[in-house]
Amino acid sequence: MIRKIHFFLKLPITLIEKKEAGYKEYFLEINIPDINSILEKLSNIYNPKIRELSNEGKLNKGYLIFINGHFTNDLFTEIRDNDHILIIPIVTGG
Repeated sequence: MIRKIHFFLKLPITLIEKKEAGYKEYFLEINIPDINSILEKLSNIYNPKIRELSNEGKLNKGYLIFINGHFTNDLFTEIRDNDHILIIPIVTGG
């Protein structure tokens, strides 16, 4: 069953064009409304570089995901209407 979902997503600037920075509002028709499916669909529609965030359903090292301010590393977390998803790179260095 395909479900239409409305959510807000902020991606790392390295995976998108600078003009696309900040939270963007999305409406997607998707079978399984989880982070993994959303990233796959967005990479097909907007930018293949989005695939760099995950590998075989697992979040790649170097990134953190927050849903409505709560940390998760589970790409199969269900997304609900109006959720805010923040994906950020882990900053390291000295």
